[in-house]
Amino acid sequence: MTDDRKFEEFEDALRNQPRYLLSAEATERHLKMLADLAAQPDPAPKPHTPRARRLIWLGAAITVLAGAGAGTAAALGLFAAPPTDRGIAHCYTTADLNDPNNHTDFAVMQTPSDTAPSLHDAAASALDICRGGWLQGRFSATDPKIVRTPQAPPWNYPVPPLVACVLPSGQVGVFPGPSETCGNLSLPNALT
Repeated sequence: MTDDRKFEEFEDALRNQPRYLLSAEATERHLKMLADLAAQPDPAPKPHTPRARRLIWLGAAITVLAGAGAGTAAALGLFAAPPTDRGIAHCYTTADLNDPNNHTDFAVMQTPSDTAPSLHDAAASALDICRGGWLQGRFSATDPKIVRTPQAPPWNYPVPPLVACVLPSGQVGVFPGPSETCGNLSLPNALT
């Protein structure tokens, strides 16, 4: 429908209003306003000013840099997330999620009141248990990576630096390596 036809329909509606709804003077004022609107040309879009173009480029640059910063932070493991499954954790002997022979699962101890451990406790408990496994000689970065039979005391095997990450399952995974290990595996650090 053209603009002229829209105005004509509006004019007809105004003229055919019962007099008790709209007085003759009000009808004439509305018709005059309608005619003035119809006579005005459509405003042409204004070209962007140099300042507006700079602001658009600045906004785009900030968006790109913010995305790159978030990606860098994720890669460095700077994002932390709480584990959602605090009952099971995993000790890994290497920083590799795809090796089926490099980890073992264990239950995280419940607190004495039989309530679920806190977010901090789940990651801290997992780190302590895995540290103990390394100290006892149960874990190795080379084959066999998991030793099922306990070594005889004294237990003083080397313990690498360990870091707790949140696995895609929501459970805690403890890996050997520096704090960047979680980011290198595209996993968030567990809250510890």
